[in-house]
Amino acid sequence: MGEGIILECSQCDYSEYFNLGVGMGYSSLSAVINEVSPARRKTVKNLLARKDVTEVDFEHRVYECPTCHLLAERFDYSIEYASGKVYRPYFLCGRCRTRMIPATGPLTEHICPNCGARPLMVNESFHVDWD
Repeated sequence: MGEGIILECSQCDYSEYFNLGVGMGYSSLSAVINEVSPARRKTVKNLLARKDVTEVDFEHRVYECPTCHLLAERFDYSIEYASGKVYRPYFLCGRCRTRMIPATGPLTEHICPNCGARPLMVNESFHVDWD
């Protein structure tokens, strides 16, 4: 079951909702193919049809821009096939077009993308399970 959180800054009005993980309907990547961007969907479908796929992993996760610190939820996935080759998407920042990286560590330790303050807070009263 996925988790929904609101991340907030105590120094400014930054507040962002994120769905994280996978929902109950996420039995396979094929079952949630509409979560994959339309530009990559055909490639993903073709890869999933291959006989040499060894591992598929997917989830909603938070990515961070290393330049402007924008935090964004993205549907992340990887498909391993053909002796260790891995296909995975990359994401560009919606603000500055820099290639984003997966957010590591607790989200509360990240920099506020609006004002640069730390720490961010998870609004505990708004934790929800989705799907």
